[in-house]
Amino acid sequence: MFQDFSPPPNNAGDPARIEKLRKALEQSGVTGFLIPRADEHQGEYVPAHAERLSWATGFTGSAGMAIICKTKSAIFIDGRYSLQVRYQVATDILTPINSADEPPEKWLEANLKAGDKLAYDPWLHTINEVKKLQRAATKAEASLIAHENLIDQIWDDQPSPPQAPVTLQPLKFTGKPAQEKIKAIQDAIKEMEADAFLLTQPDSICWLLNIRGRDVPHTPLALSFAIIHKGKAPELFIDLAKVDQDVSAALSPHITLKTPDDLMPSLSAIKGAIALDP
Repeated sequence: MFQDFSPPPNNAGDPARIEKLRKALEQSGVTGFLIPRADEHQGEYVPAHAERLSWATGFTGSAGMAIICKTKSAIFIDGRYSLQVRYQVATDILTPINSADEPPEKWLEANLKAGDKLAYDPWLHTINEVKKLQRAATKAEASLIAHENLIDQIWDDQPSPPQAPVTLQPLKFTGKPAQEKIKAIQDAIKEMEADAFLLTQPDSICWLLNIRGRDVPHTPLALSFAIIHKGKAPELFIDLAKVDQDVSAALSPHITLKTPDDLMPSLSAIKGAIALDP
């Protein structure tokens, strides 16, 4: 597949969008906002409603992050996109920076001022990434603040989350039934002396439960979360509109189906240690 350098659709990258975001910063009482090219699952491919970086800046590469502040902004890309970013982005507003030369945390150390408040959507960053950003903000005597996603507040025609149907992967392809895989994970949880394991990556969940989906391009994933408990059935948190009666009947004997909104209450109900990949 060749790289596509055609202009982004729907007027993406319009400088008016950055101006609109800056007004939202003012209204929210924060200095800046982080826009990673990521969704809640940290996958390489994201659904249309999660293409926030592309919508705000015009940049359509598969990796990158923008930091939009009231007076100064930058977009961080790797060497693959050095030419593309200058073609797609309004560089008089967003300064393109190779993240290998200057990672976002270094830019923050140099450009945040004492008392600044940098907002971010905690669903879109890993724990390790937040730690780096927090250290950078602290060095600048600024603060990093978990916040509702400002892009979602100003993106008027944002697409809806995908609702592609979940399908069952036949045993001839999976090699093992889901019950055997679940038992192996539960044994590992016991060995690490935890009470549960949180799964946030759909490829892991699809492998474990022998399911597939069509929520993102190029990879047969059903976007979802899961909690594997040490001593009871795992919980799968997924838009139930994706799960028809046949799939539900196949999963229900060994899986508890819940909605994504149930994830945080279920995590809060666990009294012991919860393991996860940071």
